[in-house]
Amino acid sequence: MTGESQWSGGAYLDGGVGAEARWSVPASDQPRLVMPVVNRIPGAGRTSWSSNRPLGTVDAGRAGPQGGSPAPGALLPVILADTLRPGATTLTARFTAGESSVDALLLRPEVSQVVFDHTALPQSAAPGPRTRTITMTGAHRVTVLSYDGRGRLLNTSTRGGPTVTATVAAGGFTVLRT
Repeated sequence: MTGESQWSGGAYLDGGVGAEARWSVPASDQPRLVMPVVNRIPGAGRTSWSSNRPLGTVDAGRAGPQGGSPAPGALLPVILADTLRPGATTLTARFTAGESSVDALLLRPEVSQVVFDHTALPQSAAPGPRTRTITMTGAHRVTVLSYDGRGRLLNTSTRGGPTVTATVAAGGFTVLRT
């Protein structure tokens, strides 16, 4: 392997046609992006991913030209076409063509957030707008600033608190302050 970015500490999962791997993952209350980290190298194979329904296919042979690295290919996360549904607890990879190597499996909530005493910051990785209901402790008025994925301000409003429902733009973020 490359040895340059071993997310898994060198514990790759290698498979050829017909091989299958399953993971148990914690349940979530929202959809999650599934990102297998694969060694993308010319001539590598393909894997199909599912969780009670198809999630997408990764063609590990789709690698760009080799750069300055002594190792061919690149160890990269690939975002699957569909999300893991809320409550899902298993993922399956089927090696459908050639041979492939999976280094790690990343799961990311569509909307992640952090809440402090007087500020909350939900951020979206979703393909469309999402809403979140956030409680700001002891707040009577909450200022809501919504930004797109490039950091451009989309909307500003002030709402009664302490519980506020706010929209988070696709790929963007929202700031809530008391």
